[in-house]
Amino acid sequence: MFDFCSMRILLVAATYREIAPFLSTYPDAHFLITGVGTPSVLYHLTRHLILNEYDVVLQAGIAGAAPDYKPDSGVVVVARDAFAHSGVWEDDTLFTLQEKGLAQSESWLVNPHKEMIQTLGLPLADAVTVDLIHNHPALLQQVAAKYAAHMESMEGAALHFVCLNEAIPFIQLRAISNVIGDRDKRNWKIDSAIELLNQQIKQVYLTLTNGNA
Repeated sequence: MFDFCSMRILLVAATYREIAPFLSTYPDAHFLITGVGTPSVLYHLTRHLILNEYDVVLQAGIAGAAPDYKPDSGVVVVARDAFAHSGVWEDDTLFTLQEKGLAQSESWLVNPHKEMIQTLGLPLADAVTVDLIHNHPALLQQVAAKYAAHMESMEGAALHFVCLNEAIPFIQLRAISNVIGDRDKRNWKIDSAIELLNQQIKQVYLTLTNGNA
C-alpha cells in the first residue's frame, strides 16, 4: 500500500465499474462517480470541488477510438478535449459555437500541465466529448473532419472545463474499448480495457504520490 496523504488526489469516473479493480485494492482513495454524460459531470464534479480540496483530479474511463488509432499501450492521456456536439447543424454542416460567433473561448480545452502529463509516460491524445451515442455516418464524418480527434467519450471535456475554471490540475486517462461509431458490442473489449485502465491508474497514483510529477 502507498501513502495517499502526500498528494490529495480525486479519482473521477462515470461508472463504478470502470475503476472498481483499483478501488478494491486501494479502498482509501478519494473517488467520485459522476454518472454518464456532460451535465452530470459538470454538476457533480463542480459541487464536489466546492466542498473539498484536492491537488489533482484524475478522471479515468474507457472510450472509443478512431479506426486508425492504435497506441501500443491501449491507454492514453488526453491533452486536449472539445464539446463536439455543442454547436450548430446547418445545411448538413456542423459548425462550432465559435464559428457562429456564439462563444468567444477556444473550442479546444487544453490541459496546461504539460510537464505533469508527459511525466506519466503515456501517449498524449486529442479527444472529443459527445452528447449523443450514434452511428450516423454524416455526423461521424463531420466530427472527424472538424476535430481529427483520436478518442471520443461522453465526459472528458466536462472535466477539462470544470478544472480549468477552478484552477485545479487534472489528468484525463482513457483506455480504448471500441472503435468510434461501431455499435456492435460483440466487437467491444470492455473488460480488457478496464483491466489496462486500472493498471495505469495505479501507476499514475504511484508517480504522483512519489513526487515524480
